[in-house]
Amino acid sequence: MAMSKVFALLSSAIIMLGCTSTTQALTFVNNSSKDSNTTSKVSTSDTKAFNELWESTKTKKIKVTKPFSHSLWTAENGYNELIGPHWTTYLRNNYNDGWQQVHMTADMNGDGIVDFVYFPMFNIVNPNGSGTVSNDDLSDAEHGLCTDEVCVGFPVLPAIYFGRSDGTWILGTGAIIDNRKKPGYRWCRTPKLADFNGDGRSDIWCNDVIDDKGSGPNGVKEWNGQRDSYYLSQADGTWVESSDTHLSNPNFKTMNHDIAVGDIDNDGDVDVVMTTSGDDFKVGSYCWRNNDKGYMKLDKNCARGIKAIILELADMDGDGDLDLISLHEEDTSLPHQWFWGTTAIHYNNGRGQFRMDSVKLKEYGGKYDWNSGLSIKAADFDNDGDMDLIFSRHKKPYLGLAIEVKENLGNGKFGSDLQVIYDIPLEKHKKIKWEGTKWNVAQLLRLSDFNDDGLMDFTTYSGKGNRYSLDVYINNGDMTFSVIKKNDNNNPLERVHPFNRKSERVMFELDNFYMEDMH
Repeated sequence: MAMSKVFALLSSAIIMLGCTSTTQALTFVNNSSKDSNTTSKVSTSDTKAFNELWESTKTKKIKVTKPFSHSLWTAENGYNELIGPHWTTYLRNNYNDGWQQVHMTADMNGDGIVDFVYFPMFNIVNPNGSGTVSNDDLSDAEHGLCTDEVCVGFPVLPAIYFGRSDGTWILGTGAIIDNRKKPGYRWCRTPKLADFNGDGRSDIWCNDVIDDKGSGPNGVKEWNGQRDSYYLSQADGTWVESSDTHLSNPNFKTMNHDIAVGDIDNDGDVDVVMTTSGDDFKVGSYCWRNNDKGYMKLDKNCARGIKAIILELADMDGDGDLDLISLHEEDTSLPHQWFWGTTAIHYNNGRGQFRMDSVKLKEYGGKYDWNSGLSIKAADFDNDGDMDLIFSRHKKPYLGLAIEVKENLGNGKFGSDLQVIYDIPLEKHKKIKWEGTKWNVAQLLRLSDFNDDGLMDFTTYSGKGNRYSLDVYINNGDMTFSVIKKNDNNNPLERVHPFNRKSERVMFELDNFYMEDMH
């Protein structure tokens, strides 16, 4: 069975009909051990292992409803066991090592070998500012990346390292083509890989959140956002920026802090739901509706009134369509109202219209509380037949880390168990005004069944390899998770490094390498 088909079946298994369960307090059990190898590694190329996993889910008599698009599941979750280098020599020499540097794993060219897609931030020209910082008792590292100044710089393009049969990866020079007058992006906040044009290969959507006037993690002038970048796969093996030809409003700009992708109207293709800002935020979240072959039409009425900073799509009520889950800035003492809304589930009417606040979820609204977040993931974590939620939370601005598990108790009720992973002292918190400081350890979440036991696990990911990135949380089956630290011998993640243990180079960049050499 082809691996993409296996993931399609696996994605079906985790989207199930609702039923009730009893709540249990969240407990993180630290099973770290330098000498233990009890957690087995799963090779992303081992089709047999995934077949066995699928068979194990069937023996549990799980009732399956309409799945996600298989390309979406595979692109976002299918290869999470394999992690590429946070940086390569080429990326470090050509881009700044700024805030979040996201990379994703996917089989971009359909050859059955995992590739790495990197999304560097814009090339900052003043990473240390003038060197003059405010007169306070904070260290330079607590004044942000550009030390009290607005970070400015130039746009960049994604970079794809293609996997080869000899276990090495090579930068695809010329793989990304952007012929716009102002090519590239500045900060691709939460990029998504999915087969938007239906050709069987992953395309790229980049939600660009930084405007032309010079915005940054400290002393931000404006957060008006930028037009998004939309790279569609071509028959010649390249990805061409296609906004002008495939988006109804190619120059539409908003600070869409997050996007979620999935087939919201059940017409067989992948759509996009995005957060908004400014005047658009007064309306709510917007959608790009895929009208076949990747042609997208902007819909400003799909999620009216749903004001959010983080989004996720999942079938939360078991009726076979994707519902919208939103997290907003829960601290309403903030001076702006960009993200004021509700943290809630919004049911889909079956046609891609989301009803506002179908189920309101617990919030943490204190000014110095865990009132914001970076990621939401949905899965049936306890295999009881309904979808549960996990939130990665932080304090403003992106300080500390807490994991919240919201167990689906049935009948529109959800539990809330919050585990603080790393906190900041209150007095220190009151003085921090900037992003990009040493206290910024907020994490994205990624799903996978790392130990092949039929239970969905997750890992944290920051894009920069900080102290809490790449920790793995193994599901105990009762809504508790055992933590395996990233450097422990029994961590199931397979991490690729620029050089292997024999000092042989694994990641290559060749000046004269072009896409035709791949075909």
